[in-house]
Amino acid sequence: MNDEGIGIAGWLLADLVLVLAIVFLAFTPPARSDEPAAVAAPTLEATVAPPLILDIGCFAAGTGGRTDVECEPTLGGGGDVEYEWEPDGGQARSRDDRDSFAASFTVAGAVRLTVTNTGGRHSAEFFVRPSPTPTATPADETTNEDCTQVRTDFRFAQIVLTGARYGDVEWEDIARTRVRENLIKSKEDDPAREIDDAEWLNTGAETFLRRKHREGFRIALVETFSHAPEDSQAGASDPHIRLSGQVNDVFVEELNRLGIDIFVDRDAARQNWFADYRDKSLRIGEVRINLYFVKPFDDEDCQ
Repeated sequence: MNDEGIGIAGWLLADLVLVLAIVFLAFTPPARSDEPAAVAAPTLEATVAPPLILDIGCFAAGTGGRTDVECEPTLGGGGDVEYEWEPDGGQARSRDDRDSFAASFTVAGAVRLTVTNTGGRHSAEFFVRPSPTPTATPADETTNEDCTQVRTDFRFAQIVLTGARYGDVEWEDIARTRVRENLIKSKEDDPAREIDDAEWLNTGAETFLRRKHREGFRIALVETFSHAPEDSQAGASDPHIRLSGQVNDVFVEELNRLGIDIFVDRDAARQNWFADYRDKSLRIGEVRINLYFVKPFDDEDCQ
């Protein structure tokens, strides 16, 4: 074989080896790893609790036919909150803080607050009755122009007790039950199933009463309505009124025992300023306690 033949044979052998290598790789499965493939974790978007106005925090003071209102609300919920204030019938006064508000009224009106975040919105209002214009005072009489007007629009707070039975009323049941505030008469016997969750405060009755006491409010009148269950009727001429009476007795006795001096007329409150009623439109075993608050004058000259 000459040199040219040897060279051609060498090239053919190299090509054959290359083809065999390609075929081998094509039919050989890739190496497997013992480590599992990483799986991307799902991305969860954080949910923001909608805002809740626990207390609009408005207080009114009347001077010379004008009523000044200042508000510092208490909120629940989460996230960044936007505040929208509206003085319906009044004139807003400049305030630097978005979470407080001030306005003046010369006619009846209301302060409305709407709070919003990415989870939702909630609104509440504070009714304003104008301060009466002072009348002329004889020269020999003196007045104190700093006396704060007592609120007279007769709104009330309501404690709603369920599962009550005559002879088995305990303060602990009243103390932890739910409260809604700033009600008008037409809403006092709203069916429980129709009451929106946003209307309930997030504290029990005892905590609510302690806060009102610290803020200087006193209870002037209590109206209690009951629908007694069948087994509460034994020996009672009117089981519903009798259940209301027992609830009122426990209410007064326990607040006095706890040292929460919240009644305007403490000694005669139960006798003169409590009412025991029936209301069979309520659920069986339900008791509703309406509390009418006033804020007495601080100055001795105003008593």
